[in-house]
Amino acid sequence: MTRILLLLLLPLFAGSQESAVPLVLFARGEVTYSAPEKRPINVYTGTYLAGPGQITVAEGAGVEIGHRNCYIRIEDPGTYALTDLLAKEPPATGFLKRFIEFVRRGFDQSATDQDLERAYLSNQGNSQGNVEGFGDAGLAGLKPFGGTLCPEPTPFTWPAAAADATYRVRIVDSLTDASLLSVVTKDTSVLVDLGALDLRDGGRYFWEVFPQPGAPARLGRPSASATGVRIRFTYREMPCEEVLADLRQTPFYRDSTTQEQRQLLEVMVLEEEGYLYAADRLYQESIRQSTDAYPLRRNYAAFLARWNQRSAARDLIHPR
Repeated sequence: MTRILLLLLLPLFAGSQESAVPLVLFARGEVTYSAPEKRPINVYTGTYLAGPGQITVAEGAGVEIGHRNCYIRIEDPGTYALTDLLAKEPPATGFLKRFIEFVRRGFDQSATDQDLERAYLSNQGNSQGNVEGFGDAGLAGLKPFGGTLCPEPTPFTWPAAAADATYRVRIVDSLTDASLLSVVTKDTSVLVDLGALDLRDGGRYFWEVFPQPGAPARLGRPSASATGVRIRFTYREMPCEEVLADLRQTPFYRDSTTQEQRQLLEVMVLEEEGYLYAADRLYQESIRQSTDAYPLRRNYAAFLARWNQRSAARDLIHPR
């Protein structure tokens, strides 16, 4: 019996031209698509399926498709009319709606350099809102770039001001402006065990970095008034892994066909919950370990662009 999973979802991206075209979320093996009066094309992850055509899945191959209100998984060989699949009406689910929207957004926002710029502009208020005064240095080259941090060793990194620069790094209580950590270093990264500091669960803090007197005073994006940067973050005592506990119990996560799909689900939840550093780290680890990093790479590029790491995002879609 042919195994096809088709789930009816709420409409996505109302008014978006791209959302009217089915998107291949994942493809493995030999999959082709034939639209009327057009030659068959090979189907890969990220392919848009235009027209009322037929999709052919070879032995051992598989494909997953998202389209407006539907999610389709085909795991057995055969030829299928896409319009027939989309016409079915199984139960609705909000979780898959979120996932289709997340993956589609990643592909849409990372298609070109211009799309990366639009991704940044769409989230500019959130990304620049993490920066507190001290000139508009932005977030470029600075990590963590806000969000929620967990009780674990965390590297705080920043772009170099000059080859021989010295920096002062502090973690500061946002309510009292009390300094909880102060380090002077010539490096451009400091590893801090946040669990060892006296941080409140749910408390708001800044981490800040300043070139010491006598060194050039530009960090992040050049700005005449930039003498350093201060970035907001929230601290939670709960380990980051616990944020994913509910996700890992869902049938869709357990039934995912690839490790890459499970990793995309995890970074989706981490970003939704505001654990930006954990999402960034998982993206990097997943891409290093993946045998098919294409969907991860495209979605990571979109993620970086949204959080004003546009240079790194461009490097991902234009590998050297």
